[in-house]
Amino acid sequence: MKAGEIVRNRRLILGFTQQMLAQKSGISIGTLQNIEAGIANPSIAILDKILGPLHLETQVVETRFNWDILCELGLPISSNKKIKGVNLTAEILIDNIKIGCLNLSSNPDNRLKIAMESLILAIKQHYPTMFKKKLEKITLIYENFVPIKITGSHIKLRRLALAKIGQYL
Repeated sequence: MKAGEIVRNRRLILGFTQQMLAQKSGISIGTLQNIEAGIANPSIAILDKILGPLHLETQVVETRFNWDILCELGLPISSNKKIKGVNLTAEILIDNIKIGCLNLSSNPDNRLKIAMESLILAIKQHYPTMFKKKLEKITLIYENFVPIKITGSHIKLRRLALAKIGQYL
């Protein structure tokens, strides 16, 4: 359901007219009408003004990270799901690495961490220009996901990552 629909439905349930809600919110009636009609794209500040009298609030909620997409892009772990419609590009790979590392820093999983380290190691060793431009300056990644000691697992997983990313990088 879109914001305008939620506002309209709640306004009607509470028995407010558009004029009443506009006055309570401190916005113009035209703005409210455009929001309810789905024409306007209100800022969070305006939306908060409207939602207050409706006893609603805005929230920013982190979505669940989809590891299967990163597997399609080259993360060397097995995934049972085939993701259709994923564009295999360097930009999408880098964005997913960043979000994946952020996710791992707050939800540690040693198996995923070693796989992520191996993918980043593959990029660092075989695509050094891309690594320097896109990943090296990100403290979270450089300090936590560039392995200092390279193990046999890293080498094996790096090979698997290279087989995937070598197809599109």
